[in-house]
Amino acid sequence: MTGIGRVGFMQRMTSIKEQVLLSQGTYVEDSLKLNSGNKILRISDNPAAVKKINEYSGSILEAKEKSSVKSTVESLLSISETAISDIKKILDDIKTDTLSASNATANDADREAYADVLLASTENLFRLANSKVNGQFIFSGKQSDKKTIDFNPDNLFFQNQYLEGATDQGPREVYGTNSSITLDDLFNSTASPAIISSKSAANATITSNSDIRLVIEDGNGNVFDTGNINLPAGTAMFPPALPNVVGIINASANAVGLVGNITKENPVGFLEFNTSLITGNKSNKSAAISIGNGTTLGSALNDFKITAHKTNGESQNIQNTLAELYKAYVANDVVGIKTAMVDLDANVSRAINKQTLAGELKNKFEESRIQDEDQIDSLKLRKSSLEDIPTAEAIVNANKSKLVLDNVLRNASSLASANIFNFLSF
Repeated sequence: MTGIGRVGFMQRMTSIKEQVLLSQGTYVEDSLKLNSGNKILRISDNPAAVKKINEYSGSILEAKEKSSVKSTVESLLSISETAISDIKKILDDIKTDTLSASNATANDADREAYADVLLASTENLFRLANSKVNGQFIFSGKQSDKKTIDFNPDNLFFQNQYLEGATDQGPREVYGTNSSITLDDLFNSTASPAIISSKSAANATITSNSDIRLVIEDGNGNVFDTGNINLPAGTAMFPPALPNVVGIINASANAVGLVGNITKENPVGFLEFNTSLITGNKSNKSAAISIGNGTTLGSALNDFKITAHKTNGESQNIQNTLAELYKAYVANDVVGIKTAMVDLDANVSRAINKQTLAGELKNKFEESRIQDEDQIDSLKLRKSSLEDIPTAEAIVNANKSKLVLDNVLRNASSLASANIFNFLSF
C-alpha cells in the first residue's frame, strides 16, 4: 500500500472512529435521560429557571392577548373600509344623477324621479354609516353605543343628527393608536365662506399709486372679475376717511354685478376679504376669492399685508348637501343642482380619504400583530429549552440516537472489512 493510500485510509478510519464515539456518547446520554424516570430535568430544583419560565409564560399570555385584540381591530377596520367604499359608491351614483339632471335635455318629470332616487340613496347611506358589529356602531368612535347618524326615515333631510348626545366624538384607541374610523368630515363639517385676511395691521394709507385685481366666486355659480382697481397714493385704508380703500374695492365689485360687499375692516386695522358679505352668498367649496396685483401699476398688496393667492370656502357636510340637492330637484332649480354638485365632489373626496385611512390603519395593526406572533414563537422556544422533558420525548430521542449509532457502526464495519489487508499492511 502506498504512503498516500495509507494516509487516505487512516483519515477515513479516524473520521469513522470520531463518528462512532460521538454517536455512542449521544446514545448513552439519551438512554440515561430515558432511564431517569418521568422527567430528566427537574426544573423545580432550579429556582432561577422556574422564575424565568414564569416570566416567559406571562410574556406569552400578554403577547397572545395583544395579538387577539389587534386581530379584532383588523377585522373591524376591514369592515369599515368596505362600508366607506359602499358610501363612496352611493355618492358617485348621486353625482352621476346630478349631471344628468342638470343637463338641458332633462325635464321636470326627470328631476322628480331623481328626487325619489335620492331619497332611497340617502337612506342607504345613513344605514351604512350606522353599521354595527357585535352591538357596537363601528363609526361612532369612543361612544360606540350611540348611532353615528340618528335619522327619521320619513323626513331624512331635515330630521337627522350626527352622534346625538355624544360627549366624545373622537376615534377609539388601542395601545396608543387610533383603532377606528369616524365620519366627522362627512357628517360634522361646517360650511364656511372664502376669506383672505391681512397677516398684520395694514398701512394707514396707500404708499404709491397702485392697481389690484379681484376675481370673486359667490358660491352660487356666479363669477365677478373686477379687472384693475386703481388705488391712488395717499388713499386712506379704512372709513370714515373719504375716499378709502374699502369703499373703492366694494364699489368696483358692485360695478361688475356683485351685490353686497367683499371687503371690510376686521379686526380694527386689518383688511379682510370675505364672501359671506355678499348678498345671497352660499358658503361652500365654490365660493372663492382670487387677489393679485394689477397689470400696470405697483403693488397695493404690500400695503394690505396680504400675499397674492386664491382661497376657497369649505363645503357643506353630506346631509346638508343632499338636503340642498333634494330641494333643487323638487324646485327644478338647475343652478341649485350645479351648486350642490360642488359640495358633493368635496364629500366624495372626504370619503376617499377616510377609506384610505381605514386601509392604512388596518395594515398597521396587521404588521404589529405579526410581530406579536413572532415574539410568541420566540418566547415558546426559550421557555421549552428550560422545561422538563417528558418520557415520551426521551424515548423518541433515544431511538433516534440508536439508529444513528447503528448506521455509523455498519459504515465502519464495511470500510474496515473492505480494506482489512491494506489495514494489516501498515
